[in-house]
Amino acid sequence: EIRADLEQQLEAAADWLQQSGILNGLPQLPPVAFYPAATGALPPVPSDGLAGTRIAIARDVAFSFIYDANVLTLQQLGAEVLFFSPLNETAVPQADALWLPGGYPELHAEALAANVSMTQSMRDFVASGKPVLAECGGFLYCLQGLTDLQGKRTPMLGVLPGEGRMRDRGGCQGMQSAPLPEGEIRGHAHHRSMSENTPAPLAYGRRQRHPAPGEAIYRQGSLTATYLHLFFSSNPQAVARLFKPDGQH
Repeated sequence: EIRADLEQQLEAAADWLQQSGILNGLPQLPPVAFYPAATGALPPVPSDGLAGTRIAIARDVAFSFIYDANVLTLQQLGAEVLFFSPLNETAVPQADALWLPGGYPELHAEALAANVSMTQSMRDFVASGKPVLAECGGFLYCLQGLTDLQGKRTPMLGVLPGEGRMRDRGGCQGMQSAPLPEGEIRGHAHHRSMSENTPAPLAYGRRQRHPAPGEAIYRQGSLTATYLHLFFSSNPQAVARLFKPDGQH
């Protein structure tokens, strides 16, 4: 859960540590020198990759895990981005594609389920065959239901078979890449939930330093859903193909 007073709490804790004298007993460490990371250049962003495409992006307290760089990549590809709130609005905006990013739907499950008009609008959008990307919290929102740590189940969109279940320990974590038909896109995973009774995955995430399969990546119709948070600028061309409606490739 994100707390509004988190920064104040951290500052208070830092003040307490300083005043307590605990830090005085620690050995003095040498200064750390930071050097620029040696990284290769990112792929160029084709300016017309999503020209004329309107992409609706869920953004509110339930869906808040959005990299600004991802939004910028979509705009550099030529897309028009339309932010909306699944909690507070009644329908998905008129758009050609939809992005449901990560967040905390488990903290707002009842409110999401109570917004019946938005639920139906989401279902209609998925049924229309337009591209939909659902990541982590957005993936949970697409399942049939979500059960919290107290065992209470709340119905979700039901556009993808399966159930989400919260747990008190972190799940699959770390850097992975998504080997999609549109191209491989880098990303990472971090979550405190699990999915059950989901369909056979399209693919699994590829870990950088481990041979075991990573996060499952599901595709049903034009819906792509996964626990992975994708880094769009790692392969803008693949992202353009992922969000571009049929007939515009």
